[in-house]
Amino acid sequence: MEPGAARDTERDLRTILNIQAIRAFLYGLGSVLIGLTLADGGFTDAEVGFVFTAMLVGMALSSIVIGTIGERIGRRRAYLILLLLVGLAGTVFALTLSMPALIGASLTGALSTDPNESGPITSLEQAMIGEAPSGTRLAVFGRYNAIAYVAGAVGALTASLSGLLDLDEQRFLFAYPVLAVVAAALAKRMSPAV
Repeated sequence: MEPGAARDTERDLRTILNIQAIRAFLYGLGSVLIGLTLADGGFTDAEVGFVFTAMLVGMALSSIVIGTIGERIGRRRAYLILLLLVGLAGTVFALTLSMPALIGASLTGALSTDPNESGPITSLEQAMIGEAPSGTRLAVFGRYNAIAYVAGAVGALTASLSGLLDLDEQRFLFAYPVLAVVAAALAKRMSPAV
């Protein structure tokens, strides 16, 4: 591998790990706050379950779509689109308790029911990590998973601040658009090699 290409690959891998940390933090935060927000908004247990089921269905459907067209439109472009969808879907949850809007946002596949998401974004990231030199690939995947669990736990713990500070849980969900824009800005700087 040429020195310039090696530098690009190393930078891209660091970027993926940073974005993974942001996403896992958001998913940890959301996995606690979305349920609380819906329950506080008067949703029944069945309705909350329906919203979370829509998230799972959305992840499955968008994984199929990304698996089908991801290489055609380019990994980096697909990655950017999905990261921006994270922000858009999170904004819907931060602004409304309208069941149709929440189901629509859930079906984007950009949200997760737990901190360690295994949907379309993870599929893209793992495909990009797979391009790492064989000698470093195992270590990168190990860091990738460790970051997901630690950042997700920190996100879930951060969700408790809303209760401790007696703040509106739903407004904490504005972290989604803010951090999704940061993640998309990082992804935009990735090399075309991804």
